[in-house]
Amino acid sequence: MNTITIYSTPSCTKCNATKNKFDALGLEYQEILFEDDPEALARFKKMGYLTAPVVVAGEEIWCDFRLDRIKALAKAAKEAELSTVS
Repeated sequence: MNTITIYSTPSCTKCNATKNKFDALGLEYQEILFEDDPEALARFKKMGYLTAPVVVAGEEIWCDFRLDRIKALAKAAKEAELSTVS
């Protein structure tokens, strides 16, 4: 599974919902606060991502709370796990 990074802001409801869903589904991630990485904030704004959180999972990037994308990552992780067990 690719490394997952969640760029977030403190006290962000959608950021917390995203992290909570990742936790509930057992998906590991690294969190980076935009205040700690202003260059990332500028880079994402330039790319058109204007809502926190911004999730980077391999080649996939999205912003906002996206349950469909989170579930797709969980499904892919489970399928990858099953293929290594067989």
